[in-house]
Amino acid sequence: MKQQLANLRTRRFWLMMLGLVIMSAGIALFRLARLGNDPFTGMCFAISDRLSISLGHVELAINAVLFVEMCFWLRHRIGWGTLFNAFLVGYVVEFFAKLFEKLYQPSGLIAQIVVCMLALLITCLGCSLYLNADMGASPYDATALALAHHTPVKFFLCRMATDGLCAVACWQLGGILGLGTILAAFCMGPFISMFDKLVSEPLFRGC
Repeated sequence: MKQQLANLRTRRFWLMMLGLVIMSAGIALFRLARLGNDPFTGMCFAISDRLSISLGHVELAINAVLFVEMCFWLRHRIGWGTLFNAFLVGYVVEFFAKLFEKLYQPSGLIAQIVVCMLALLITCLGCSLYLNADMGASPYDATALALAHHTPVKFFLCRMATDGLCAVACWQLGGILGLGTILAAFCMGPFISMFDKLVSEPLFRGC
């Protein structure tokens, strides 16, 4: 019985890791399309471009600060998924972004939109796998969760506030706000739910 539980936890862990890799590839495709990312990643890319430093270093620094906050306010949501999301995803995104730029450069708005839509689907699939693993919230997600937990403000309003601040910071730093930002804001929820039903829930059944 113990061995069976250990095997199930191992399977859940590797599905979570697969989700993070897929999600990172999707985020890199958003970058390739040059039509904007989700607010948090867009802000990180803007900082990276402005300071000419690695995206991985930027996300590592920001997530380290958010992780400390999480340790105080939402410790029960920390897990392996939290750590890998916080400290590795930026570097994986950077790897895929450089790889995709070498393989393909979208020329023209139609090609950019196609890449952007593909990025949305891939990112949502990765997010669905990561979230269904239930192995810890990301530090950025935990910020809105902690605000909702410790204040009377509802979660979706807290998330809108954190996304809004990141979007403003992205714009102020010269980052791109565009179709990708809009798709991330309004379409990720429905598409993640779709992938939950079609992919993640069947894969995680019994885990």
